[in-house]
Parts: sequence; structure tokens; C-alpha cells
Amino acid sequence: MPRQRSSRTPPTTRSTEPRLEAARSPSERLRLPPAFEAFYTLHHDIYLTYARAHLPAEAAERAVREAFAVLAAHWPYIVSRFSPAAYAWDQLVACTRSRTRPLVAVPSQAQYDVVVLGRILGYPEETIAAVLGYELCTVRYLLRIGPRTPRQSANAP
Repeated sequence: MPRQRSSRTPPTTRSTEPRLEAARSPSERLRLPPAFEAFYTLHHDIYLTYARAHLPAEAAERAVREAFAVLAAHWPYIVSRFSPAAYAWDQLVACTRSRTRPLVAVPSQAQYDVVVLGRILGYPEETIAAVLGYELCTVRYLLRIGPRTPRQSANAP
């Protein structure tokens, strides 16, 4: 009969999977699901760019680490949501408190994020839709009705 492993002790075999640091301490490591690792890889840079638009560099890095730590801790719940990307984005916004220091005046929070990512930070519409968890047509509409940058206004008919 095979021995059953205690649920309190982690397996001792080494893995070649990448590991992210847990938020509690730099020496403590947390093994994360491959789907989370992929999500982190795809979203980290844009999250950090957005955070740096609202915060000094060190505070932005701290806010993004905090957001990903919360996402990692609640990952099974997040992936069960209708739009995990939208839920994760809301967590980033909460950690950066970006809505308390808006970069541009717009009538809605959804339009704010689309305009900041598209008009101020220059991300393509497809990327914005994927990161925010929106339909591409929604992003295009919000950009079309949103405020223009000075360069866009100079080129407008």
C-alpha cells in the first residue's frame, strides 16, 4: 500500500517551473499554478506601466507586487469569474488608487482606463481589450468618444 503524503508537508521533489516571490517575505517562495504564471507574464509589464503613470517608480512597483500577491492568493476564485482579466484589473486599480489621482477627466471609470492605456500610454486597442477584459468594440467606442491628446487634436479634420 503506497504511503499517503501529509497535507501539511509540501512535496520534496524539485521542479523546473518558475516561482514568484510571495508578498510576505523575500525568502518565502510560493509555487503558483501555470495559468497564473502565464497571466503574470502577459500582464506584469502593462500593469507596471499603468502604475508608474500614477505613482513614483518605487511605489508603482510595490503596488503591482501587492496586486499580484492578492491575485495569487485568490487565483482559484478569480479564474472562476466571468472575466478574470477585468477582476484582476480592478485589483490593480485598487492597489494603485489611480482613480484618486486621475490623469484625464472622463465621465466613467471604464473610459478612464481605456483612455489612459490607449491615448496616454499608447497601447493598441487589442491589448487594452485583453488586459481590461472588455470587448474590442467597447474599447474602440470608448476611445472614439474620449478626449483627444494634443497631437490627435492637431490632426483632426
